[in-house]
Amino acid sequence: IYATVVKTGRTSIRVHVEAWKRPRNHAKAEAMRVTEGVFTYVAIDEDRKPRTLPGAEP
Repeated sequence: IYATVVKTGRTSIRVHVEAWKRPRNHAKAEAMRVTEGVFTYVAIDEDRKPRTLPGAEP
């Protein structure tokens, strides 16, 4: 699994994730991507409202 931060905002982070696999009995076989996605994580406070990320400029 590989992940890369695509964007960091004031209250959220967007991450691109890829999962790759290689056949079990074929060590020399090429790995192939089995899934990928872009996920957005939002920082929330106790009231479940977006809050500023640590280190983010207001």
